[in-house]
Amino acid sequence: VRLAPKPEDLHAVRIAAGGANLVLGCDMVVAASPAALSRIEQGVTKAVINGYIQPVAAFVMNGDMDLGAEAKAQFDEAIASEWRIPDAHRGLGEILFLQSLYDEAEHEFRLATEGEKPVAEGYAGLGLIALRREQNSEAEAAFRQALAIDDDLWRAEYGLGLLALGKADIAGAQSLLDSGKKKKGVE
Repeated sequence: VRLAPKPEDLHAVRIAAGGANLVLGCDMVVAASPAALSRIEQGVTKAVINGYIQPVAAFVMNGDMDLGAEAKAQFDEAIASEWRIPDAHRGLGEILFLQSLYDEAEHEFRLATEGEKPVAEGYAGLGLIALRREQNSEAEAAFRQALAIDDDLWRAEYGLGLLALGKADIAGAQSLLDSGKKKKGVE
């Protein structure tokens, strides 16, 4: 979609390579496609990516299909063409996490947190992996780092709530879990 203050400011039908100022990724598979990634310029393009994983329409025809395979293939391709896109690493990390491939997911989440603009969700992913491994101090540090970047990140508050629950801090856990639910929009 091309937007401009006046119609006469729009001169081309297509967006040139590296010419996108903003990517609205309503579908993370499409947002991570080579065509979309070719329009991104590091340090220029801002991205808002929907991280929700939704079953594709093909699932209706094949209920046994691997729901993460298509998205994983797209993220792998995106990373191969432009390996320093933190959101692509975060997305791949989430898919690997959902497939219980924690070592691979951890690697991708770490790549999402490197560079000049680390992704808060990458730290939240590292926190979830540490929580799974019962590495509570590492989990807490990762969740807190995620919140330092994005204080509205519900997953990080939810993770801290689970840690508080594990410490039998019922009031603290309830407060964090309620706050996380509110940030997610769940009452």
